[in-house]
Amino acid sequence: MGTLQDTFLPRFVLVLISTLLGLLLAEGVVRLLAPQPLTIPWADEVSGVLAPRANVRGREYVPHTYDVTVSFNSQRFRGQREYQPQPGPGVTRIATLGDSVTFGNGANDDQTYPAQLEGILQGRSIKKGLPVTYEVINAGIGGTGTAEQALWYENWVKQFHPHLVVLNVFCNDVDGDLMSGLFYVDPKGRVSPRPRDEIRAAGQRFRGFQKLVGNLPGYRFLAEHSQLASLLRTAIGGVIDHRRKAALLKQSLPPSPIGHAERFHEQGLPRLAGEVSWLKEQVQASGSRLTVVFVPCRETIYSSQALWAHEVQQESPSIVACLRELTSKDGIPFTDLTPVIRERAGQLDEPLYYNGPLDTHPTPKGYRIIAEAVAAFLSGTRVIPIPPSN
Repeated sequence: MGTLQDTFLPRFVLVLISTLLGLLLAEGVVRLLAPQPLTIPWADEVSGVLAPRANVRGREYVPHTYDVTVSFNSQRFRGQREYQPQPGPGVTRIATLGDSVTFGNGANDDQTYPAQLEGILQGRSIKKGLPVTYEVINAGIGGTGTAEQALWYENWVKQFHPHLVVLNVFCNDVDGDLMSGLFYVDPKGRVSPRPRDEIRAAGQRFRGFQKLVGNLPGYRFLAEHSQLASLLRTAIGGVIDHRRKAALLKQSLPPSPIGHAERFHEQGLPRLAGEVSWLKEQVQASGSRLTVVFVPCRETIYSSQALWAHEVQQESPSIVACLRELTSKDGIPFTDLTPVIRERAGQLDEPLYYNGPLDTHPTPKGYRIIAEAVAAFLSGTRVIPIPPSN
């Protein structure tokens, strides 16, 4: 009769091999039937609001679309460059706020629009012999809306004392802000952020679990290489995000009693306007100046068969009209990049946006066009000393 060790070890090895084979089979099925994007774990929070982790560098991959490297410095900004708390003599510092388009999904660190904007401005300064150094901080965070970006400035970005803040508004920001619960409308119609303690408390119950998972051995490797792990990570993250927002909204997000279009116009656009006005107050109080840039989605530049194309094409002009009215009233420099990007797309054979089933962000060339358009806008408005292109 064999010992316990003689019987346990073969069974353990058999279970281990069976489990590994099952996982490999599941990985293959996911890659074949439901390909998933991969990205290094970077999500953290500051004062209860989504923020990047410090000192992160790794892979961002979308099947059949792109495979790039992303990094965050010790100050939670995209790229490896570090910034002094105060701009040095002769330095003009610009901070860019926005979502994944500002962050630069689909681009390496030096291909993002803020990085290319800095290069354009610095090149002009050198060409004209001006004693000015430009620093453009990429404070974009993927998956955020204007609400998170406004709080990100107040909670973190302002301590780096930019001379100018460029808020980039994207076509899905209104819908995202309606669900975030971070700002509310008081009885007098004013749009204000929820108290900081209330925002922190909303996600408190999930923080321990997220830290535990994030510290598991091999988690980073799986996040960058396993599409099965990515599928599970996305599903769990979606549940946590839903419950956090539900806690802020004091309810379980029931269906709206009005249709999406009515809610977008009657609630979403006024909330966006209020968030931008609130941000302007914080930017001015910190000694800086705010500008606003609308960056179009692919669906308003190229023809698209995407299910959401019609909605984007219908809502984008309304967002632009809302921003134009608000910025005119509040004296905020504003530009809509749609016309110039549409014109450049018609002139170039190279696509300015990816067109994959999982991703339609700008390409590195698209980010270059955005950077050139923003540089022209800043030079034309003269909000800070920006040399013209010629």
